[in-house]
Amino acid sequence: MLKVGITGSSSSGLAKSIIEKVEGDIKSNTCNCYSKTTGYNLDFIDLDKFVEEIKYLDVFINFYKGKNFFQSKLLYKLWRKWTIMKKNNNLIIVFGPSEVENMIQESSTDITNLNESRLTYYLDKVALKKLTVELQKRKGNHPKILYLQLGAINGVYTKDKIPEAHVADIVKVLFDQYYASESIINSITLNPCI
Repeated sequence: MLKVGITGSSSSGLAKSIIEKVEGDIKSNTCNCYSKTTGYNLDFIDLDKFVEEIKYLDVFINFYKGKNFFQSKLLYKLWRKWTIMKKNNNLIIVFGPSEVENMIQESSTDITNLNESRLTYYLDKVALKKLTVELQKRKGNHPKILYLQLGAINGVYTKDKIPEAHVADIVKVLFDQYYASESIINSITLNPCI
């Protein structure tokens, strides 16, 4: 039985779709949600205390973007805690937007024209991607990290969209692949078909 934690509400959205897949297809798995509806206001949470609470999970799925580099800080602190605990079979799945990856790759992106909000978001996601890649490079016994880049989900960024159920299917396939083999996919990008 795997203990899975996920940021988001179990009653709606992507978290709900992922929970239905993970718990529904594998009856022995349990999922805990961490969101305002379950008493966790992640914008104001003490990350060290939160990591102490979730350190007993086997899988942690974080797609809550938060503020002030929340995803990067949580990724590092949990990865470090699980490394110290020698939980090298554990899995952290982080979600990042594919639009930032495109901005990183394009040398023509002029970040000086971004408003403060977009610049902060851009820097936050660049840091998350860079941290993920650096942690994935580490040799030895460390928890595994999967970086899942997403385009628009249900029209959040564009009129085109990736259905939440489809994203949940992909997460489930990756989840099964990880626990069925010695290897792991480090990064995957999903974009809406245009």
